[in-house]
Amino acid sequence: MFVFGDYNLPNAAWDNDEYGVLVHCPDGDPAVDVAQAFDYLKFFQNNNVPNNRNVFLDLVFSNVRELNVIKVGDPLVDKSLHHVGNECSIALNLNDTKTTKLIYEDFFMIWKNIEHLLFLNGSPQI
Repeated sequence: MFVFGDYNLPNAAWDNDEYGVLVHCPDGDPAVDVAQAFDYLKFFQNNNVPNNRNVFLDLVFSNVRELNVIKVGDPLVDKSLHHVGNECSIALNLNDTKTTKLIYEDFFMIWKNIEHLLFLNGSPQI
């Protein structure tokens, strides 16, 4: 399983140990909570491709340490100052019966939809 996201945590320096994700940042930074949540799940931060300012805003968390994230090679993906297009790959051992099936699910929530859901539930809007 892997989770791509635009986390916008510019003060964080991400690392991994054998158990999961580590973060180095100022005390009280939201990156601490993100790291603790993914570390609890034994996820690793796999993105080693910084943006044009050498900052990691887009992160890829996965329970597979060998997930390979690289800068996208397709010229149709336009890069910006804050974000770089990424692609990922993972080697599957097709002789192992546990990895002969690959399941892909895409989840994308648009802020307008989130605001609508909050409005329906009586919560203040974002």
